[in-house]
Amino acid sequence: MPFPILRTPLVVLSEVISLLEPNEIVTTSFCSEKVKRLLKRHYQQRKPSEWILGMSACELYGSVDIGTLSDNLRKHVLSAKQISVLDESQHKLVETNEYKRGFSSRSYPVLYFDDRVMGAKMVLDYASDLFNLDIYGLEIDRSGFWAIDWINNRQEKMLVHFEFNNNYSNWDGDEAMDHVLRNVRASDCYVFKNIVSDSFRFDGKLGPAYHLLINSNGNWVTLNNLMNFDFMKIIIEKSRFFASDVYSFLRHWRAGGSPRLTFLMLTFETDRHFENFEEELEFVEEGIVEQYRLSDGKIVQLRNGYSIQGMDGVKAVVHFQIHNFVMKTVMYLDETKALYIAKGGFDLPIDIGCILLILFLVFVVTSCTGPAVQYLQVTHLLCSPVQKTHSVLRTIITLIPLFVAIPTVILVFNGYVPNEYEKEISKEMILVVTGKNDTSFLMAAEEKIYDNSSGTFEYDIPARICTGFIFSAMFLSLIVVIVGFIKMQITMKKKTSISNQKSQKQLNLLLFVQFIFPFITIHIPFYVAFILPFADIEFSNLSSKLPYMFAWCPAINPMLVICMIKMMEHYTTNPLMEEINAGTAGIVSLIANGLLIYLTSKVKTYSDTVRLAQYYSCIFRLAFSLLVFVTAPTIMYISEVKALYIVKGGIDMSRELGNYLINLFLVLVVTSCTGPTVQYLQVAYLLSNPALKNHTVLRLVINAVPILVAIPTSIFIFLGYMPNSYEMDISESLIQEITGHEDSSFLIAPEEKIMMPETGTMEYDVWARICTFFMFTAMVLSVLVVAACFSHMQKMMSKKKSVTTQQSLKSQKQLNLLLMVQFIFPFITIHIPFYTAFILPYADIEFTILFSNLPYLFSWCPAINPILVICMVKNVRDTLLGSRKNTPNTGVTFTSSHALAVKNSVIVKK
Repeated sequence: MPFPILRTPLVVLSEVISLLEPNEIVTTSFCSEKVKRLLKRHYQQRKPSEWILGMSACELYGSVDIGTLSDNLRKHVLSAKQISVLDESQHKLVETNEYKRGFSSRSYPVLYFDDRVMGAKMVLDYASDLFNLDIYGLEIDRSGFWAIDWINNRQEKMLVHFEFNNNYSNWDGDEAMDHVLRNVRASDCYVFKNIVSDSFRFDGKLGPAYHLLINSNGNWVTLNNLMNFDFMKIIIEKSRFFASDVYSFLRHWRAGGSPRLTFLMLTFETDRHFENFEEELEFVEEGIVEQYRLSDGKIVQLRNGYSIQGMDGVKAVVHFQIHNFVMKTVMYLDETKALYIAKGGFDLPIDIGCILLILFLVFVVTSCTGPAVQYLQVTHLLCSPVQKTHSVLRTIITLIPLFVAIPTVILVFNGYVPNEYEKEISKEMILVVTGKNDTSFLMAAEEKIYDNSSGTFEYDIPARICTGFIFSAMFLSLIVVIVGFIKMQITMKKKTSISNQKSQKQLNLLLFVQFIFPFITIHIPFYVAFILPFADIEFSNLSSKLPYMFAWCPAINPMLVICMIKMMEHYTTNPLMEEINAGTAGIVSLIANGLLIYLTSKVKTYSDTVRLAQYYSCIFRLAFSLLVFVTAPTIMYISEVKALYIVKGGIDMSRELGNYLINLFLVLVVTSCTGPTVQYLQVAYLLSNPALKNHTVLRLVINAVPILVAIPTSIFIFLGYMPNSYEMDISESLIQEITGHEDSSFLIAPEEKIMMPETGTMEYDVWARICTFFMFTAMVLSVLVVAACFSHMQKMMSKKKSVTTQQSLKSQKQLNLLLMVQFIFPFITIHIPFYTAFILPYADIEFTILFSNLPYLFSWCPAINPILVICMVKNVRDTLLGSRKNTPNTGVTFTSSHALAVKNSVIVKK
């Protein structure tokens, strides 16, 4: 009994159609016009996004095939042949006015026409109309070049794949070849197998596209052709290039020509001898082993390669043999302009791995909304009795993470999940990073990439929208927290009950702690890895290493809450802990700074100015650490008396000498923030501008900045923080409780009014306030100067890219990273504790435990900074570890996910 397809419900019918193979669908469409319209309407409503339509226009036949993007298996669905080849005795045919229809042995319809060209056009139109698909790939021989103009006029979308084959009858193909080269346009791949005469020449351009393969018949390609080919990968077989042509092309590439080329293979018709090539070209390194991957997965290894470097900064490995020449570019993260998030951990199917990576990013973003939700709940639900019972508002605030998570999932899926082109070019890079061929990954491209829908190279708009949305969500959460914090401080001042104030303080501290660590472990790494590259600010090492902290946000946050939230009225420090902290930091500083001085002396690329600046920084840090070791200072804010105490521990000495040493300690704290400022000024204005290099006065002023800050700081501390007799009397018992000694040296910065011995009245300590304000101003100005110089240096470096040698650019990048590292850690270990302990109390923002614990970081600034320089500055690190050739600059972000890879490798289709 026949299947009643026309009377089947639409839902069932859709399922039935989805089970049919493409050739079965075409065969079914010939049953009747009604069936054809039904199938056509189905594919108009549900366009098969994974299917691609290919056309063949050859001497004996024209055909249509359908395949998928995920594999190379394509099935013929319809064919057109000339009626002259038909043997009607062996076929049962259906005859119409235009053609005769039969079936091949492989179960697809074959139409026979008097006019072969008309037949090829008809079957293509039929299949394209039925499936609602444009032509993806075209395969022709010399008799089918008419199809190029026909397709160009038929559809707006460019072909993706083009192949030009030999004819069965071997007649001259020069005219057809010239027409094809001048008129064909494909976005991905060109394959030429056509034979032309020895006299054939082409004087036009070809591309842009991804891959060019001239198979077995490359005798017509000239040096000028090769220079004008605009492809990422080029393979030319049986070429007639001489060694001098290869040298000329390499010089062309080094000067900035063929900038998109990542792979070139030339095989020669006769043997070639590359003699004296070391004299022809400047090689960076020799004896390099490099590998590339064929489309079948086979890895070919190149041994004894040579490395050359172009003016645009890209390196290439070249390999000379008598039969062939291979060139493969090596591109690092700041040249590939893309962020990779690759899955590690357990082996899973690729689709499931992508889903888990999407969920990972969603949790990263929503974890930043948690503190914002908590602040909103407290400020709007707990602080206002009217709003406490407002169920709609409470529901909206509670659902904020969901409101952020859902669009994040959609945008990451549309923007970061790689298309087929991105998967193809990333295979080798992902293999290098993860050691696996089939690892799931997400990709956020900064520059133009191939767009399947348009067939052109475009900016990945969905990826940019996704990044913009994530950035907006995280930035808004930061704004909400700041506003909520300020509102809670205002509300707390209105509380009259002491118990209410204490509870409010504990709640404030709880919320603040639960915000600050996500800010450090998620916000900062995200801005560095995802946002800064769009502003052309690229630190590959920072971008690769900072996302490690993503994994620690959910682990450390509860520990901080447990350790720092204490319901206690008084808090005192352990002097033994201060001395252990100071001693440990001093030993680490001695080893690290000594090692950095030695390594700096061995780095050959540093100029004398940079080397001396590094020596100065190390010696300054050693002096700072020695002072910390001797004084072991305790810095505490006592909320009951509204005063900040800096108390000397460490080695016993007279009170007066101890006061001077603590004074010097604070001076070094402040001047340590000016060190990066001086270095930035020296580089930005002395090294960057030759006219200023010999400006003695300017150089002297810049070098004297630390002294210009240190002298008034010392005077203001002496006048403002040295305790008077009244302050010493009221503080004796407190100092003894803190240190266990009766005559310990200390400084005091009172926030409220104190007794003035000169007048006998209670007044604000003006000198103490002037001292605090001066130190605060000096530190803020140092940050502003660093920011201005950093921006200035980035602009100058971008201007010099076209005229400066790659070695100079690389040295400039290394110098930028060195300066940034030497600034960022003092900012974390000095600026933030200083603002917290010295400045916030003046705004009535008091977190006693934070005020007392954060200054521990002062001791570690001179100790950790040189370690960061050694680890993150490549020149210094390589000097320590020894130069390692061919080590890919890869980064790994967290235990179960690899991220931010560096090598943009491509797959050779052969």
